[in-house]
Amino acid sequence: MVRFVLNSSKIFVDKTTVIHPYYIDWSLERDGSLRINEPFYLKTEAPFMKEDLEKLALDSVIYTSLILNSKTGNTLRDLPHPYLVWKNENSDTIHVLKNSIVLNFSLVE
Repeated sequence: MVRFVLNSSKIFVDKTTVIHPYYIDWSLERDGSLRINEPFYLKTEAPFMKEDLEKLALDSVIYTSLILNSKTGNTLRDLPHPYLVWKNENSDTIHVLKNSIVLNFSLVE
């Protein structure tokens, strides 16, 4: 019973939610969501915005995990930790900084 109450108390990030920069170095939750700041969670099905693919050529780790060996169709879930994540208010873009490269993902609500 306690486990049910804890799992149902998650608040998922939406378009209006601000995510101040958080350094993520922990794993995903069992449901695949990413804990940002209790009780806020981010759905990791956010697809990678492929407008600047040439910048991925600078980092083979990101390119391999996000493009070549993607298990979820080039989503935030494929990106290995650690990284910095943030989102502006009333925006549907999630920004991720990994290895000095800024990646953009579309928010899934």
